[in-house]
Amino acid sequence: MTEATDRLPEYLTHLQARIRERQHRLTAADRESGLATLPPSIDALCAGHPRECLDLIIRALAGSLTPEGIAVIGDGLLQDLLNGSAGTIADEVSSELRRNTKFRQAFGFGNHSSVDPAVIEEWVSVLESLGTTKERERKSTWRRH
Repeated sequence: MTEATDRLPEYLTHLQARIRERQHRLTAADRESGLATLPPSIDALCAGHPRECLDLIIRALAGSLTPEGIAVIGDGLLQDLLNGSAGTIADEVSSELRRNTKFRQAFGFGNHSSVDPAVIEEWVSVLESLGTTKERERKSTWRRH
């Protein structure tokens, strides 16, 4: 079992608290335990092992998430990971953009201002080859299937 797998329940608990926070429904227990703040163990995993962090994100997205959950991943941990480690995982990100709808949707919610423009160009090319954009992917998250 990888460290990313070990951290999945902890990350999913954090995601639920972040969703409640966005909806202004944070509970007293959430506040007391700091659940809406990324757990230090996950922060350390992502800082030191970007590929395992990406795996954690992909595993979280594979679950039955609400559109709010996808958005929280996209403008939270995924955004932070890409801004901090895009050079290390650019090829894996391109691959996920090509084949993983939920990943594309989450990606659409992020601001990737610290990513090398050449890497961004590659990712934009992947989206264009699929006939989509970040904005379209963001909007598609909210459609009922």
